[in-house]
Amino acid sequence: MQIHADSAGDRYVEINNVRVTLVLAKDRPQGKDWAGQAVLRVQAYKNAKGKAMHKGAELPAGEAKTILNFIEAVAQLGGK
Repeated sequence: MQIHADSAGDRYVEINNVRVTLVLAKDRPQGKDWAGQAVLRVQAYKNAKGKAMHKGAELPAGEAKTILNFIEAVAQLGGK
């Protein structure tokens, strides 16, 4: 899996039509840092031909345990 950087310098990976981006708190515009910490942003492309994306969800990612719980939840859903 290759790690990319977007135009804001945030690192992301793509899995099929889904992009997972790590957005650090220091890089979030003032007024948009609702979490007060880094977040994982999960978005999907709107179609196969363009770069437009759905807004997606943001998961506070300041603690490794939160990220591990997310990975575990996704693995459990996909494994059944």
